[in-house]
Amino acid sequence: MTCADFLIESTRKLWGSEMKISYYTVDDLADIAEAKTLEKLVVIAITVLSRMPEPIYWVAGPITSGPLSVKENKKRLRDTIERFKIKGLTTLNYLPLRKQAIKILQGQFKQEKLRDKLYAPIFQSGKIEGLCVMPHSEMSLNVQWMRGFFHASGMTIKKIPERLVPK
Repeated sequence: MTCADFLIESTRKLWGSEMKISYYTVDDLADIAEAKTLEKLVVIAITVLSRMPEPIYWVAGPITSGPLSVKENKKRLRDTIERFKIKGLTTLNYLPLRKQAIKILQGQFKQEKLRDKLYAPIFQSGKIEGLCVMPHSEMSLNVQWMRGFFHASGMTIKKIPERLVPK
């Protein structure tokens, strides 16, 4: 096993075997795991976004408020992001950033800080072209906030039809 293979395997163990790491380098994932502030996560996200082909879209879907369990909603979101990538749409799998942000915010009001200190600076970077909203997102406060943010910024918002979301 090469050093790179070892790092990739270790990273997958850290983030879970289901983790897709499109556009992230092993160093990016290690930096995310070591990040102690949301500001550091923003810097990493913008670095990753800078390497991605444009235009880049953000796929938003319910995690805690969706029709399925949190685990199933995350899988559905991740699979939708990856399906769009395969179809030629550039999307960022932001779940590793979110996961570390929740660890950083342990014991604090997470949603507001996720929006204000992680998502907003990423969206304000100018790297994200538009928002793609998954079905069943109506009850998600984060998705509602994202829709408002993108609308106020004059950015594209598209609703993803149910048939395009992996089961």
